[in-house]
Amino acid sequence: MLEINPSPKEIYIAIFEQMGVDIGRERLIDTIIDVKKHLDNSFGHSPVEKDSFPIRFNKLLLEGCGLRCDSNTARQVTIEFANRIRFTNYPETRMVLERLWGRFRLGIISNWNMDRDLNDVLRENNILKYFDYTLASKDFGLEKPDQAIFERALCDMKVDAEDSFYIGDSYIEDVHGALNAGLRPIFVNRRSEPNPLCIPSISTLDEVLAMV
Repeated sequence: MLEINPSPKEIYIAIFEQMGVDIGRERLIDTIIDVKKHLDNSFGHSPVEKDSFPIRFNKLLLEGCGLRCDSNTARQVTIEFANRIRFTNYPETRMVLERLWGRFRLGIISNWNMDRDLNDVLRENNILKYFDYTLASKDFGLEKPDQAIFERALCDMKVDAEDSFYIGDSYIEDVHGALNAGLRPIFVNRRSEPNPLCIPSISTLDEVLAMV
C-alpha cells in the first residue's frame, strides 16, 4: 500500500557510509538478502525473541558484515533507518482504496516501531480516511506474525476471521500470521517471491479488485 523511499537497501548503504564502514555495496546488499532469507527460514523454529524484528534483523546484518552486533548498536541502526525512511503511495493505492471503501470495512495491522505515529503517515499520504481501524505493533506490544495481534484487530472491529481477507506483502508476517488467526490471506507478491502454500497472490494492489 505504501512504498518505501528510498529503498531499504539504499538506506542501509547510506547508514553504513555515515558510520564510516566500507564493506562494499555488493557485499552489503548480499548480506541484507541473506539475513532476510535466514529470518524467513527460521520462522517457527526459533525460540521467542525479546527484541523486535528490526533489532533482530539489524543484529544479524551487523554480524554478517563482521561488525559489532550488540543490542545498542543494532538499536542505533534501527533508529537511523526509521529517521531516513519516507513513505509514498504506490500508483494504484488510492484508486483501490476508493473502490473498496464503502464495500468493506478496512483496517490496518502494521509492524510499526517508529517514533512517528502510523496514523500521521497515513494522513500525510491522504489515505487515513479510508480506514475504520489501525493497529500498530508498538502500541499493542506484539508483532505480526503473532496470532494475538490479528485476534485483537478482529475483536476490536467485531468481525469474524473466516469472513475477513488479509492483504499483505510479507509471506511470514502477513500470510502465515493471517492463516494462523483464521483469516483469508492474499499475498501481494511484487518481487516474485516463493509461494510454497499456493496462497492467492497478486503482483500489484489493483488486482485485488477482481478477487474480493
